[in-house]
Amino acid sequence: MRLTGTPAALADLASPKVDARLRRLVEVLLRDHVLDVRTVRTGHPMGPVTPGGRDNDHYFYRAVDLVAVDGRPVAGRPIPEPVVSLGRTLLTLPTELRPTSVLGPAEWHAALGGGRRTGFRDEPAVNARHHDHLHLGYGAPVRTTYVRRSARVVLVDPGGALLLVRSRFRSEISGPELAWFVPGGGLEAGETPQQAAVREIREETGIDLTGIPLLPLAYAEGDGTLGELSGPMRDDFFLAEVPRTEVSNTALEAYEREALDHYRWWTLPELRRTSERMIPAGLVDLLHDHREAASWPAPRRLAW
Repeated sequence: MRLTGTPAALADLASPKVDARLRRLVEVLLRDHVLDVRTVRTGHPMGPVTPGGRDNDHYFYRAVDLVAVDGRPVAGRPIPEPVVSLGRTLLTLPTELRPTSVLGPAEWHAALGGGRRTGFRDEPAVNARHHDHLHLGYGAPVRTTYVRRSARVVLVDPGGALLLVRSRFRSEISGPELAWFVPGGGLEAGETPQQAAVREIREETGIDLTGIPLLPLAYAEGDGTLGELSGPMRDDFFLAEVPRTEVSNTALEAYEREALDHYRWWTLPELRRTSERMIPAGLVDLLHDHREAASWPAPRRLAW
């Protein structure tokens, strides 16, 4: 087997959430080396942001920690030749594939010749924290220019029920094809997703979220079509705990009220039993995991 490691790391590496760049990097390195993986994604003790304001790659399935190469430990002194050889491979990778955060022991950097190299951080404090493993990670991908962004809010009442609205599943298809959606809608010019969430929920349900915390719960993005818009789109999902209240859509335009067929407060058991379509897919499991979690450090990516 050319890839070994802890069960958690191997499971994380097999996750569809892994950054495509990281997956490709591992595939390339496995051509010439046997890799022993310790960590892919973890609740890093430094949190989602490391000292100096850097994004913690591990939180977002964008990094891998290697403890051995070809059966030789990174912690070995002097640095084993296979570990140095892997470093040389990294130096020859094209820019689009080379990790943007390459960390390791000081002796490893020295064996590669030292000096400034794109992506390599040869700094005493960083080297000390990575004295026994190599960290290969990527920063956040370049921000996509979306043709449409939406903000949606999972409204949860004191009893744990959530409000969903029934509407047409695909607006470009005529007919009665309906699904249940998390309420919300598109961002207006200059709005943040949080601002749009408050405005949309007020207009769509009559519920005022002013002063109520909005937890970034999840997001989904991909190519879509809505009316005349076609291209990259993104939905941001927030969670808000609200008092149970009657829903009012009087703030909506007439055509918008016609599109929203019905409102309903659902319990999780009811959602698990129903055969009706829910958008986004995976909503029930998402809410279950949130209720069971001690904390929610980062929004979860959902299927588009």
